[in-house]
Amino acid sequence: PVPIFEGILEKTIQESKVSTLLNAQYVIDLMKHFNIIKSVKASQSQLHQLQRYGSDEQYFMPCLLRPDASITSLPSPQDIQRDPLVIAFVCKVIPVGLVTALVIELGSLQRWTFSARQRYSNHFMFEIDEGDFIVELLVRHSQLELHCQAEEEGPVPGYVHSFICISVKSAISNVMSLLGYTASPTTYLLYCPKGHIAEFVDERHVHIKCELAQKGCPRRYKASPQQCQWFSEVCVIILCIMYDVAMYRFVVMKCVPLRMLYQLLLILAERQ
Repeated sequence: PVPIFEGILEKTIQESKVSTLLNAQYVIDLMKHFNIIKSVKASQSQLHQLQRYGSDEQYFMPCLLRPDASITSLPSPQDIQRDPLVIAFVCKVIPVGLVTALVIELGSLQRWTFSARQRYSNHFMFEIDEGDFIVELLVRHSQLELHCQAEEEGPVPGYVHSFICISVKSAISNVMSLLGYTASPTTYLLYCPKGHIAEFVDERHVHIKCELAQKGCPRRYKASPQQCQWFSEVCVIILCIMYDVAMYRFVVMKCVPLRMLYQLLLILAERQ
């Protein structure tokens, strides 16, 4: 049997002798192409165990993970209070294969890395900017949820929420195309204070309307500042480019005009 721990699939040195056409490397390349697995480096604590099984390569495979029993089909009051971004689908269910492919796609993005804090088949964590911000992806029955928090105490800047939203939209679009879904049955929504699906009713992203407005929920709510931040895309793309450039501080941050422009973009993004 193939040794598996924490969603890790290991390629052993022994190759299958069933067919010369369907060897281990061919299957691995195929799974990589469809975002089923991703190559990962073994930690120091895992090296000894890998050598025991004769493994020479290691891959992260999200579908091997066990589910988090605390994640139910409906959001908890604590989850609602965190004002997550809700990703729903016209078909009312999550498309087959989307979660695994999306997790691999996000983990491959620049500035995104897998976190070992939570690894379940329905609950993933990513670190952004070397752990400055933590993104949680929760998989419910018919929708996905995105939560974001800062590693240190304090609010998450608005441009970070916008950056995450833009990144996830792009990743889902790529995954939909990769899996052969011709349409993009994806909508980006929020929760009303009672935990029902809601959406913005104006282009300025000020008020949200609950989907159960006719069944007891008020017709409109004023969106919270964090809910608005998910959809504030002004200056974010430029800001991200400037951030990536500014990471080379030994050259760029010595340039006063560039440093001032970078700080100005931070202020503009915060005001959106």
